[in-house]
Amino acid sequence: MPEAQKSSDIGMKRGRTLANLPASAQLDLIAEGLPILMKSAGDLLAAARSLEGHPRSASILLGHSLEEVAKILVLMDIVRCPPKIRPSRVGPMMQWFYDHLARLLYLDA
Repeated sequence: MPEAQKSSDIGMKRGRTLANLPASAQLDLIAEGLPILMKSAGDLLAAARSLEGHPRSASILLGHSLEEVAKILVLMDIVRCPPKIRPSRVGPMMQWFYDHLARLLYLDA
């Protein structure tokens, strides 16, 4: 699993480049990012669980953890998208990846 060393390794709109990459490079970038997102979600969940007696703070961290999971779901839908239509769908789907409301809807679907 690749380790995130600095903020530029873990997002900072890096995914917006996905639409401009060839299909194989898109899948490589997604494969690189999934373990980082999983670790982030897990770390946030662990932090939320450690805040017994602080339900508001725990709830905030749990919400952030769930949004990290929603990002994974968006990326998995990109991977599952048929190759012929993926180029037209990657841009809008990456907008969902970065949109707070879209991530919440993804979780609820």
